[in-house]
Amino acid sequence: MKYLVFISLLIAPLAFALDIQQLKSHGGALIANVTPNYAFEHMSDATGDFMFLKKEIGRNGNRPLWEVVDHLSLGQIDSKDTLYYAMCNYRGKFEPKIVAIAEYEADKEVNAKVKNAWIADIEHGGFVSVPVNDVECFNEGFAV
Repeated sequence: MKYLVFISLLIAPLAFALDIQQLKSHGGALIANVTPNYAFEHMSDATGDFMFLKKEIGRNGNRPLWEVVDHLSLGQIDSKDTLYYAMCNYRGKFEPKIVAIAEYEADKEVNAKVKNAWIADIEHGGFVSVPVNDVECFNEGFAV
């Protein structure tokens, strides 16, 4: 079954189709300190990895109902890299809205070799690229 996901661009809308049944979820994270609730969800298929930005649009009892408001097509993430979300600093301060791909450095608490980075622009409902030099991400497996 194919679903259309619409992305609003400044110039013209763009639509693409993803085969939802072929996507595998790798987890997600609620974005802290934003209202209404937004979340990231990392998914992949045979073509590569995707990061979805979702907005809570209601509830069905205790279950949230989500709308996908944007996505990043990340391609195949290199095996020596890690995808970080909701675990990075931006311009020296913790920023839970950051998504980044960085070289994995097991011996460091903070990974600063960032290759690509985006911030979830909650006000406009989309991802915006940010300078990689302004981002560093926490190695959640450090000293474990």
